[in-house]
Amino acid sequence: MTMIEAGRRLALAAAVLVALTGVLHAATYKLREPPLSGADQAAFDAVARENPEYLRSALRLGASPDARDDRQATLLMDAAWRGCASCAEVLLEAGAQADDIDPQGFTALMWAASNGRAEVVDLLLDAGATVDLKNKRGLTALMHAAWNGHARTVLSLLEAGADPTLTDPHGRTPLELSYDSGDTETINLLIAVTMQ
Repeated sequence: MTMIEAGRRLALAAAVLVALTGVLHAATYKLREPPLSGADQAAFDAVARENPEYLRSALRLGASPDARDDRQATLLMDAAWRGCASCAEVLLEAGAQADDIDPQGFTALMWAASNGRAEVVDLLLDAGATVDLKNKRGLTALMHAAWNGHARTVLSLLEAGADPTLTDPHGRTPLELSYDSGDTETINLLIAVTMQ
């Protein structure tokens, strides 16, 4: 064996060792996360399939209405993000907490507002979700809805008492954020509210 061949083999062995160390570290990290129970996993699957009957069954089998996935999002946040109003309704009836937050400070209301899920926004507001909470980026549900141009959602939030004068960390109001969306209905709605 030449010195070059020996060097190549040594480099290959080192690369394999580094790769295995990375895999072992990732596996160790994964093991530290508490796994979802079978019922909780079934509940997340039901929300992903937007199947409220399957969700009810998972809850009857012991799933927690406030179960969290590996991203620390709750079932209600997942339903809100997807716009599954029937799943959100089942979870709220089962006692899911409307104001739980994820690691970024988002609530289910913020996820629904950001994606223009007006029906879910209405359900969450009726369930007592706090309308003007700010996430870690300093944004409220109204700011998210305005920024993304969801006029119907903006209207629901305003009717529930959302404050259109609150600002983000850059001093922008929901009206100013709505300009980024280019949605004239949202912009005009916020102009009318702020001119009162």
